[in-house]
Amino acid sequence: MRYVRATEVAKLVRTHLRKNWDGKGPGNPDGWTFSVRTDKWSGGASVRVTVPASFPETARRNLALELMSWGGQGFDGMTDSTYGKSHTLCAEHGVTLTSVAQHFGALETSTPPCCDAAEPVHMFANTVHVSRAY
Repeated sequence: MRYVRATEVAKLVRTHLRKNWDGKGPGNPDGWTFSVRTDKWSGGASVRVTVPASFPETARRNLALELMSWGGQGFDGMTDSTYGKSHTLCAEHGVTLTSVAQHFGALETSTPPCCDAAEPVHMFANTVHVSRAY
């Protein structure tokens, strides 16, 4: 299994944003400008995506839901504990969440890889956050 460091996760997020969220159109001819940064600490790392203040709120929520699964860990607020996630990475489909580890109150869930070219990876970014610039 290959380990994907937080800086690599940030690069994958940037590529995904360029490909799927450029936002070019009549009201926004230049497209959206996103800020993607990594935060690192002794216990892990995260990727922080900041969208412009003019970015529509429904689009921000959709983007947050899309990227939330890219983190290597989840958090269960009922038990105040974290659990692991497994991913695959392929050139055609990008990052795919394939399984969520068993944790208190929930059973392990898994989905098959997107294609035969997908390689299993471990994401070193614990979480991926999306917030609005003010």
